[in-house]
Amino acid sequence: MSLGTAPTPALTRSLVGLTILAGLVLVGFLAIGVVRGRRVLSPGQAAPEFAFTDFDGGSHDLATTRGQVVVLNFWASWCVECVAEAPELESIWRDYGPRGVQVLGLAYTDTEPAARAYAAAHGMTFPNGMDRAAAVSARYGLTGVPETVVIDQQGRLAALPDVDGRESAKIVGAIAPGGVVEPAQLRAVLDRLLEDPQP
Repeated sequence: MSLGTAPTPALTRSLVGLTILAGLVLVGFLAIGVVRGRRVLSPGQAAPEFAFTDFDGGSHDLATTRGQVVVLNFWASWCVECVAEAPELESIWRDYGPRGVQVLGLAYTDTEPAARAYAAAHGMTFPNGMDRAAAVSARYGLTGVPETVVIDQQGRLAALPDVDGRESAKIVGAIAPGGVVEPAQLRAVLDRLLEDPQP
């Protein structure tokens, strides 16, 4: 083929096919990288370590919560779904805190001034802090916000309701009326864990 000559239909099909194949190979490599980098959590497995300092200077980590049920929520001041979830988590904290449930919140990819202002504006009195360098969210395979895990008294990930009716190790989306999980569903999980703390 010389300059100024139109490519043949066979050559055009070959070039299009090669371009599509190259694109699929690239997407495959990207998908493998994402899957390898994301931690997959399962109900019943040991919860990944976490440690953070809350906005009031208190320290929280997996070891010191042993013996308690922990609701660990990842949120952000820029997250629209988190707004509907905040009062539900606060209500759970007020109702279940006296019964031994620790509700903890971690602001993900946020600035501390914005996160503090958000927590104050939404009346979040349970301990909240920054997920510095996204260290905890990486251990928990965070895919976005809001996401929530529940850790049982033995430090294992509790089985949680999922959108499709199956069980999962985390709730991806808002715990709110009309959200991916209704508050009553989370409360049922907490009641079950408090009634039957399996060794």
